[in-house]
Amino acid sequence: LGSIGFPVLINLKDKLFWKLKNQLFPSTEEQTNFIRFDLNTKLVLITSSILVAAGTVLFLIFEYDGTLKDMSFFTKIVQSLFNAILPRTTGFASVNPADFQPSTILLVCLLMWIGGSSQSMAGGVKVNTVAVLFLNLKGIITGSDQTGAFHRAISEKAVLRAYAVAFIATVCVFVFSFILILLEPGQPIRSIIFEVMSALFTVGSSLGLTPVLSGESKFVLCIAMFLGRVGLLSILIGLLGHRGAKGCSFPNEHIIIN
Repeated sequence: LGSIGFPVLINLKDKLFWKLKNQLFPSTEEQTNFIRFDLNTKLVLITSSILVAAGTVLFLIFEYDGTLKDMSFFTKIVQSLFNAILPRTTGFASVNPADFQPSTILLVCLLMWIGGSSQSMAGGVKVNTVAVLFLNLKGIITGSDQTGAFHRAISEKAVLRAYAVAFIATVCVFVFSFILILLEPGQPIRSIIFEVMSALFTVGSSLGLTPVLSGESKFVLCIAMFLGRVGLLSILIGLLGHRGAKGCSFPNEHIIIN
């Protein structure tokens, strides 16, 4: 629930109350006051469900003979579900992440990068962003002039914002990882990258590196946690958002992209 986002929860609440009201007090104005699931709600719920399902299956496969080895099959399922959800929301640990297979660590890093939905308690680039990117990619491949789903079009501004968020987050992962590699030359690179992504996307998991980091490295991670919590794009817009040229339009020119 914490990763779904308040707009989605409100939409679900309104839909439920509308259903109950019309079941208990039928009215001829039912169609007039119809409450629907908006596009944002549909994309968040569908994308989140896919991520949870895929994450659970992949975690079970990767760790079946690893951290889940001595557990019953039912417990393995529960552990896989739990560990598929937590990288996108919080840093609980039911098994030791340091014992994960390399493939599992890569999976967890991807889930941390995606995170929860917009205006939720979770971090990451958000499932809304990922959904818009995939829909836009689908539109490009199929030759469509619009990005959309469920007979609704997504604004060009939202698409550009999604690309900006994904790009900035990826660059930040590289920059903070590069800084920590310079500050901690004796530490494994995979542990450093995991630590940076956990901080930047406000997850809180660790492969055991946190206690042995220097004060400088912890300060860098503090900056990453602050940026991730406030929002990378929000900070940049706040600092630079009103410095562009106003009241003028430039001619278009083609750039080769392939």
